[in-house]
Formats: sequence, structure tokens, C-alpha cells
Amino acid sequence: MPEKRLDIINETNFELNLELLEAIFEMMTEDSLFQKEDCICLKIVNDREIQSLNNKYRGKNAVTDVLTFPTDCKGIPFKGDIVINLDIAVQALPPLVRGDEEDCNNVTQASSLCKGSNTLDKEIATLFIHGLLHLAGMDHIAKKDKDKMAIYEEKYNKNVRTHLCCPTINVGTHSCCPTIKE
Repeated sequence: MPEKRLDIINETNFELNLELLEAIFEMMTEDSLFQKEDCICLKIVNDREIQSLNNKYRGKNAVTDVLTFPTDCKGIPFKGDIVINLDIAVQALPPLVRGDEEDCNNVTQASSLCKGSNTLDKEIATLFIHGLLHLAGMDHIAKKDKDKMAIYEEKYNKNVRTHLCCPTINVGTHSCCPTIKE
């Protein structure tokens, strides 16, 4: 039995799409961003917890969407921690998906959603991808690094959208479901 590569601590009531998160990590491993033996810890928290971590470790007393803590130890399979703020992920959703009643009559917005129940999975996956790319050594400080990271983010997010809209297609497969309109 293979070792567990993704350790998840979920401090929320949201049921994570573990299969999707594991598939994203595997896809990045297949692209040589990680090694087969590498492992990470993912923690899902709320605004208050991520603000506390951001203040403690970065000196920024503010809420943020994702924090990444690469390990300082070289030569070990553990690559670091990713902390995702579920509250920010929910706020990024269209109001109809969040359940805001004032927008429930907006038919255009409702019809533009691809599998509305998957939109929070998409937001979490987007933040997870961002965190993984940081653990793989990428950043977005310099423009050329930001551009490189954006290319990787788009590649993996496109595969996530394909997987969520057409669950029979494996993440990482480059064929596209004909019902997806991007």
C-alpha cells in the first residue's frame, strides 16, 4: 500500500473533494513538479484562523485566501503546508451559489454555472493549485515568475474544470468534454 502523500486537516464542516485534490497533486507529480515520495499537509480553516497565522508567520494582520509554508528541511519527502481559507473561497462564488436570496432570480447567472454544486470545489482546487505551485518553488513577485506561475495555474485549473464538468474524464486528460463552453 502506498504511503499517504496528502495529509488533510479540515477545521470546517465542508466536505472536501479528496479525489480531486489527490488527482491535482498526482498530475503535478507526473509533470515533475514533485517526486513520487513527496508529501504535503493541507489545512482548511476560516477567516479568524488564517488571519492569526498570517499575523504570526508573516507579520500581516489580515485575512488572506491561502498561505504556503515550505519546509526548511532539505532532502526529506515532506514539502510543506498549505492553509486554505474556506470563507474566502465561499466569498469568491457567485451570489446564487452562496445562497444570497436577492440574486436567486438572475437566470443568466444560474445558467452560466457549470455544475453549481462543484463551484466551491473549483475555488478550493484553485487555491490548492496556487499553494502547490509555491511549494514547488514558484512565486509571483517578479513579472516573469508571475507569468510562468499563471501559465501553470491556467493549465491545472482547466483540467479541474474539465474533471468537474465531466467526472468520467480523469484529471490530467487533455481531451475536452463537448458540453464545456469556456
